[in-house]
Order: sequence, then C-alpha cells, then structure tokens
Amino acid sequence: MDIVAEAMRRADIDFELKTVPWSRAMYLVKNGGADAIVNIYWTQERSEIFDFCTNEMFYDHVYFFTTDASLKWKGDMRSLAGKTVGVVLSYSYGPVVDEALRSGLFPRQIEMYTLAELMESVAAGKVQVAPLERDVAIYLAEQAGFADKLYALGPVGDKIPSYIAFSRLSNLTDVRKKLDKILLQMHHDGTIDSITEKYYRKVNAGS
Repeated sequence: MDIVAEAMRRADIDFELKTVPWSRAMYLVKNGGADAIVNIYWTQERSEIFDFCTNEMFYDHVYFFTTDASLKWKGDMRSLAGKTVGVVLSYSYGPVVDEALRSGLFPRQIEMYTLAELMESVAAGKVQVAPLERDVAIYLAEQAGFADKLYALGPVGDKIPSYIAFSRLSNLTDVRKKLDKILLQMHHDGTIDSITEKYYRKVNAGS
C-alpha cells in the first residue's frame, strides 16, 4: 500500500505490512495481536473497537459485479432482489450496501474468507452478484483471466472513505494523531492524488 508506506516514511515509523484474510485481520487488531488495519470503512460498531484516523486515505467506489450479462441495473438494488450474493466475512461495503444486506433483500448470502475465493465464485457462477470495490474487482479479474466476462452493476452508493484504524489495546493514540496530520498534508500537497491516479480505472457501469 503506497499511501501507507509514504505516510509511515514521513512519520519516521518502522512498520511491517502483512496480508491476511480480512476476518483474521479484524480479530488480530481487535485483540491487540496487530497494531493497525488499513483500507477499513468506518461504522459505528467498528469505531467502538478501533481508533480510526480522522483523515481518510482515499475514497472507494463499490459496485455489484457479475458474469451474468442478462442482469440489468436499474439504479436501485431492488432490481437485484433475491439474487445469490457473495460477500467476504466481516467486510463492510459502506452504509448503502450494508443496509441492503441486512434488510433481507438478499436472503441467499454466501460468506467467504478472501477476495480471491469470492472472485473465483463469481467467475464460476456460484454467486450471481458480489459487491466489490471497483478497481480491486477489475484487478483481480485480470489476474484470474476473466476481466472480459465481468460486468459492473452500479455504482451502488456514494463514494466511501477508506481509513487506517488502530487497535485500542496498543495505546498508539500519539501515532494515530501524527499520521492524521501527515495524511492531511499528503492530501494538500497532491501526494495521495498522484498515488491513486496510478491505479485508477474507468468502468462503465450497468446497462
């Protein structure tokens, strides 16, 4: 994560970034087995467990993705009601999608441990739709060789801020405050824009 690496460099903080399944990352940070988690969306419940930076790293754009070309996006998730949805365990997809998942609109929800597993299920047609961050979905589909078969239905809500959040058991409030100032500086000096533009992809949503 280039933004995290640059922020830590400016803060003169040594760090180690490990990739683990999301549910395990949440467990580790909640229980003090890791100090922080990156690319996390704010929710009220999470704010009681984690110490969130005030300034976001960037904004994400969540779409429903499918390989079923017959599905049509009508601007509202009710047009997809009853479809089998794949999700990653312990993920949040922003307030709009989270509420739809809780509401019973999608009674058939299949939970998976990793994004890779979810993308495999989308490609194989085991799930009809899956909420995913736009650029991540396209990258993973390209790696798996089925990007030309992937359709974006959406966007399904406002752009969602993505944060760094710290374990409340690690007592790193001073570090969090320092990173907050640096993230604000990186927004103002254009560093974050220049980093995110390297990965930005334009997707035509729905039909």
